[in-house]
Amino acid sequence: MRKKLLLVRHGDTGLPGRFIGRTDVPMSSAGNAQIQVLKGLVKSRRPVKIMSSPMLRCVETANILSNHVGLDYSLEPEIREIDFGEWEKMTFEEIRLRYPEESSLWLKLDSSFRFPGGESLEKFQERIAVFWERLKSMPEDALLLTTHGGVIRGLICLLLGLSISHYPLFQVKPGSLSTVEVFGGRGILDGFNEGGAPA
Repeated sequence: MRKKLLLVRHGDTGLPGRFIGRTDVPMSSAGNAQIQVLKGLVKSRRPVKIMSSPMLRCVETANILSNHVGLDYSLEPEIREIDFGEWEKMTFEEIRLRYPEESSLWLKLDSSFRFPGGESLEKFQERIAVFWERLKSMPEDALLLTTHGGVIRGLICLLLGLSISHYPLFQVKPGSLSTVEVFGGRGILDGFNEGGAPA
């Protein structure tokens, strides 16, 4: 099996430094511009299928890219962002002050960590793994995903054989393209944060 995953993070939302997961926000004008700049790079990679998170910021990204490459796209709930629960729309400094014990556990990168009122890292990775199993059975070899920073990090960890606890180590920039080539069951990170604006 050979697959190429073109992983595009949606553009900027105008909410820098805040935990945005299940909150359904659009891209900012700056985010829209980031994706406009990314169009040529994405087209040069010749995707044959586009799949998108159903969150508005990703749908907007998919609309721009699908129109440019001439492909329709499908909505895939499994690649929505992790649910940050009670931490949604908060900065880490706010979280550290209000949730000192939980934020300390989060910093330890334990895969069993669960965001208060939200999703655990383990469940998040299980969701991504189920999605990957479905991708493996598809005939298309170049798949473009318009999704979120957390999902891209999770897929990179999964395909490179890393624990989900390593996922915060990858800083995925808004409006960027990262590429993973998969040969057999083994992934190679072929490109990271291409075209991305500063996070």
